[in-house]
Amino acid sequence: MEKFPNLTADHITYTGSSLVALGALVRTVLEVFGQNNFLPPLGLIGLGVAFDGLDGAVARQKNPDDKSSHGVIVDVLNDRTQESVLALSRIATASLRKDSFGVLAATFAGLTNPLPSLIRAMVEEKA
Repeated sequence: MEKFPNLTADHITYTGSSLVALGALVRTVLEVFGQNNFLPPLGLIGLGVAFDGLDGAVARQKNPDDKSSHGVIVDVLNDRTQESVLALSRIATASLRKDSFGVLAATFAGLTNPLPSLIRAMVEEKA
């Protein structure tokens, strides 16, 4: 971390969310053009998820005595944003394929995911 003294866990969180959003966008654009190449979006999304896992470790290393809930809140909000972006991408790609069942399934998945995530976040905050 000495090479990047101004790098914060929030920077890593936002970069991860941006990569996930970019991967979802690339997947949707590929679907628009009839391309069935999953590797570029999968790589971007995978890298974004890896960044999301790295932010907590960086926060603990840079500020081991910080007990504020700022990082937890930013992380949870970004997790929900990533999930929403991915749900919208699944809905869009299913719609482009004219897959009514896929649209319905992606919509239900997108709508039902926030509640368990909120409960998990509340438990993590108490721990």
